[in-house]
Amino acid sequence: MTERTADHPTNVILAAGPYLLGPRPDGLIIAWEADAAHEWTLDVWPEDRTASDPWERFPVHTRTEDIEGSTCTLLTAYVDGLSSGTRHEYRVGCDGSVVATGSFTTLRAEADRARLFLLSDSHMFTVSGRIEERIAAYGPDFVVHGGDIPAGTGHQKEQYTQGWFAKISETLADVPFVYTPGNHDDGPYFDFYFGDQTQERSHDPFGRSYSLDHAGVHLAMVDSNSWGLSEMNAVNSGIPIDREIRSRIDATLDWLREDLRSESARRARWRMVVLHHPYTDEFTNRLVVPVVEEAGVDLVIGAHLHEYIKTVSLDQRRGGRPVYLTLPSAQQPQCDYTTGDPGSRLMSDFPEVVATGNGNYATLEADADRLLVEVFGFREDSHRPELVDRVVLGASPAGAVLRQVSIEMDPEEGDPASVLIRGRAVNTTRQGIVAAVAVSDNGVETVHVLDGADPLRTRVIYLDPGEQAPFAMRHRLVGAGDHTIRVADTETRVAVPEETHVDLVLSRARLDRGRSAVDLLAEVTNRSPHSVTTQLRAVQDGQTVLSTPVHLDGGEVEAVSLSVPHPGPGTHRFALFVDTSEPIADSSGNGETPSHAPAAVELAIDDSLVVTPLVRDRSDHGNDAIIRGHPRLVGREDGTRYVRLDHAGDYLEIPPSPSLVLPEGYVAGARTRIDRLAEPDEMAHNPLMVRGKGVGWGATYFLRMVVDRTGTMKWGTCHGATEYGWAGGAAKVGAWADYVLAFDRRFGGRSFIDGDLVSDVPGIDDKVLNGYTDEPIFIGYSRIGHVIADIAMPKYVTHLWGCVGDVRLAGPGAFGRSSRLGGMPEEDLRLWLDFSDIALSGAHTTEWRRPRGLRASYLRDFDRWRPTSLHVEAEIPPDCRVQVSVETSDDADRVLDSVTLDPCDGVDELPLEGLPPAQYARITTRMTGGLDGGELQVPRIRRLALDCEGPGVRSTLSWSTDADWRSGQFTGAIGIEAPDRLRVFDEYTDVIHG
Repeated sequence: MTERTADHPTNVILAAGPYLLGPRPDGLIIAWEADAAHEWTLDVWPEDRTASDPWERFPVHTRTEDIEGSTCTLLTAYVDGLSSGTRHEYRVGCDGSVVATGSFTTLRAEADRARLFLLSDSHMFTVSGRIEERIAAYGPDFVVHGGDIPAGTGHQKEQYTQGWFAKISETLADVPFVYTPGNHDDGPYFDFYFGDQTQERSHDPFGRSYSLDHAGVHLAMVDSNSWGLSEMNAVNSGIPIDREIRSRIDATLDWLREDLRSESARRARWRMVVLHHPYTDEFTNRLVVPVVEEAGVDLVIGAHLHEYIKTVSLDQRRGGRPVYLTLPSAQQPQCDYTTGDPGSRLMSDFPEVVATGNGNYATLEADADRLLVEVFGFREDSHRPELVDRVVLGASPAGAVLRQVSIEMDPEEGDPASVLIRGRAVNTTRQGIVAAVAVSDNGVETVHVLDGADPLRTRVIYLDPGEQAPFAMRHRLVGAGDHTIRVADTETRVAVPEETHVDLVLSRARLDRGRSAVDLLAEVTNRSPHSVTTQLRAVQDGQTVLSTPVHLDGGEVEAVSLSVPHPGPGTHRFALFVDTSEPIADSSGNGETPSHAPAAVELAIDDSLVVTPLVRDRSDHGNDAIIRGHPRLVGREDGTRYVRLDHAGDYLEIPPSPSLVLPEGYVAGARTRIDRLAEPDEMAHNPLMVRGKGVGWGATYFLRMVVDRTGTMKWGTCHGATEYGWAGGAAKVGAWADYVLAFDRRFGGRSFIDGDLVSDVPGIDDKVLNGYTDEPIFIGYSRIGHVIADIAMPKYVTHLWGCVGDVRLAGPGAFGRSSRLGGMPEEDLRLWLDFSDIALSGAHTTEWRRPRGLRASYLRDFDRWRPTSLHVEAEIPPDCRVQVSVETSDDADRVLDSVTLDPCDGVDELPLEGLPPAQYARITTRMTGGLDGGELQVPRIRRLALDCEGPGVRSTLSWSTDADWRSGQFTGAIGIEAPDRLRVFDEYTDVIHG
């Protein structure tokens, strides 16, 4: 038990520690942070000595560093020459007085069992007391921390001293820890406090990745930030990966390869790798997975996602090993677990993910016969941990026993070379296994691990000891002729004709608004050994809209993209068919895509013309804010107003402008009442003010002011491939407060709540801020998660639940001049929203269109058209108004005549009378929003269609797409519905949020 003694000098303060690093059989490292201007001593006394034996004194090394303007001193004692497996007491002395005491046990040199305690992503560490209790009860040989100690950034010293060392000081002084850095540890303080742990160990050139051996376990601790943070941020920010990052990645991977080939790794009973960025991280998957699988690693521990994920290798040469476990977060209590539904994946891009859940920590025991990992979590109101999952690895990989096996031609696939293998897989072992099905086809063995019929939904079956499950796996027979198929004790013979089969999988439908087209992305496979040319037909809502030939060589697989015209507003079903496949016709005669077709997807499209209420900017720069959604405007007794964001789609958008380009820095503030924090099933990092691709996790930003689900405020900016975010201050939930973020490249960042400084970070000197000058500034909204390459944005959305009464943004000239909104110098303001002036009306005028479509060149082409009726598809809430004016012209300039109409809510057909024939027509739409009890209501136009008659012919002019509206002119508070702003892209996997 650690003790800070009462007789220490009053002017001596231990800023951190003592804490234990680098456990070995003959000793370890004892470190603490304090003032160097004293005489420090470290004495050790083993329990097996008699009371009369003297304490052994070890040299204390002093390391003083200037870290970002602050002088920091670390004292370390390299304790060695001790007996293995022996308990020792120690005392830290200062100027002849004992200031702290503790105890530890050296590792056993010939231990036959390892006991490790695993945790990660401690951040706010609200369960620190419960974790201390569990470490004391478990009695580990040492504790493994998987990274992310700070809630903010590795540039904030207090995040370590107060958020880590102060919270579990007794445990840190009595139990050795080994650490690997996470993305939040990217900064100088991780190396300052923990850099000594790599001494006398195999380590990479940077001293951040290292390995150790204990009780038959070879443990490689890997710094994954060079790819999981730096490369990811560079890629997602569109920045080239610089030579230094690439060199660091290569050096780290080279070290890992060599370490896993080392004599100690080959001799170890178990090979284990710990790194912060887990298997599902795109960059870890690409760079690290091949290395660990080639090296025969048994277990890989990741973290980062604040979620528990169990994944198995798809390479069946080692029976599903490595097993990849993603540790949950130790930040706050959480406890759940699921293996999902048998017919669907837990993560759409990862069939090898076999379980997900949440918890707070894990324990690991390993001996010669078994490696056991148990994951535990806490409920909110309990200190008693609950078991989340139990993972058992045996000395040798094992397989399932297959029973009730049947082999038959695939009845649904319609492929003469496809057989369906069904049965039950039974785990009769004492370890977890993958249900692998070995298929002998004319003596050639293929192992299948993906269960299910739909290639986009297949998944691995993982069986705990004693479990069993049904399986159904497809196997393709290669080559025409007779095939003898054997699975377990079941054998059958199949004759395969010459193949002409073509497989088709439609993966996604994506709207390209710039081209007014829908792109259908698919994969076509020629199962025949011969070249084929076939027709690929695109069907929209049951009607063929495009047919194109596709040529494939024998056995060729080709990714294809077909573009079909923009179908207009609504939800549309798209399907692809090969060759002679036909859609099914319903009784009305309309085609209907078969629901079981593997090549069908739905796409919802809304490119509405809509009233966009404007909050007028009180600065001199005209940066009016668009109000999105249906928030409520609330008036105060003093005549001022604020906006209440009640719904998930309520937020403010300030479009880009030259005056909002601030490369040197800014002062941003929002007077806000945060009404509630995110629930466990909601996205956190709820945004007060954001500019960028998102609020972190690889979606970098220029400005971030958000509140975490714990109530902690998080702030930041980004430069190059670096996310420079930090944490500090508690949100005043339920009360109005001024939240201010000031950043200057030279002086750094400062965060204030109601004028009080809550956190600060140093400057970045000559580094260039990621300005995101083409992105809006959002109040109450942001995307969240990793940037998905296909859509160039994160998958998910996060919102603020609260009220906003004042928003201001100033240039760097305001830095240091005010810590509250009201103190910002008006001459420096680039944006000032106080909701005193809100515009609710606007107009849109289409371009002139000629029904024939071709521009007239000769007199004989000047036939005239008479508008006969106007079709309007609109949504017009009460207290709102919409008027449309149809105008005609003979020269696309001067108006000949016009008629103004008042459409109704819904779909309305309005006859046009009295308009004479003309060459051109256009439509002007005037719309006014309303207030229903303070709640903003906005009308929208989804489609305008103008019927025209010419000499013996008819034509319809239609406006419904993003491109249609943008070809016209906007005036006032009117615009286009923000595309995909609130959409969650379920067809993609976000590696953090699922």
